[in-house]
Amino acid sequence: MNTKTQYHLILVEGAHDLAFITTVLKKKQKLNEIKQGLELQYFPNEHRFWENLFPKQIKKFHELVRFPSIIHNTSNTLSICVKQMGGKSNLENEAMQDIFKVNSEFKTEISSLGIILDADDADINRTFENIKKTLENIFDSKSVPQKLGTVPREKLRIGVYIFPDNNSQGTLEDALLSCVTADHVFSKLRGESEKFIDDALKNKEYKNYVKDFEINKAKVAAMVSVLKPGKTNTVSISDNDWFDAETIDKSEPVKNFYRFLLELLGIAEV
Repeated sequence: MNTKTQYHLILVEGAHDLAFITTVLKKKQKLNEIKQGLELQYFPNEHRFWENLFPKQIKKFHELVRFPSIIHNTSNTLSICVKQMGGKSNLENEAMQDIFKVNSEFKTEISSLGIILDADDADINRTFENIKKTLENIFDSKSVPQKLGTVPREKLRIGVYIFPDNNSQGTLEDALLSCVTADHVFSKLRGESEKFIDDALKNKEYKNYVKDFEINKAKVAAMVSVLKPGKTNTVSISDNDWFDAETIDKSEPVKNFYRFLLELLGIAEV
């Protein structure tokens, strides 16, 4: 291990969280990304620390899409691994514990651990308590946050963030839509997409397909069908200009999340 490199691990619920976090860090911190699926032999030595988090063989398609993303600065003194866990339950149970059993060095050699997921329609406090209990089974209790969105100032910094804002039910897409204000290039498309979804959900038959907390996710998907026809919200978050450094500062939910990331990673705002 290169002692000059700081290692940070962020475990996320799904692919859209991974895309959002990597895009925020690249746009606000001017960081670089090692693309998912790149063979480890081509990694700079500093980032091979994460080797065990990469599948040794690709047996199923879902293993390919669950490759971690590595975010780093040009000097490779900062190495951030963002790994999707394939569902909220895997952030609350033994799946997270298994990572630290197999990679025991992570407990002493990483500088921070972030846990990031959607609230959906669950009780946010209960979700946090479940994650906290799992963390307390792995780490010293002093490092484990006692409050959602906070990061104890210990040698290992740990923080939990639940989209959209650590307070409300909903999803990442609620925070994403907050970036599309009246002067945003997508503002007209947002209006048309919202009208389409709102009109569709007036039909009780269609309403049964979409839960209340998923409405903004559907509106984002309607926008994506124009921006990236046939693609997912995840692809659009990475490829389309939903936000830039200035937009992030104008969106309260995204700005608060970015501040959480800065505190978690122990880095200064650029």
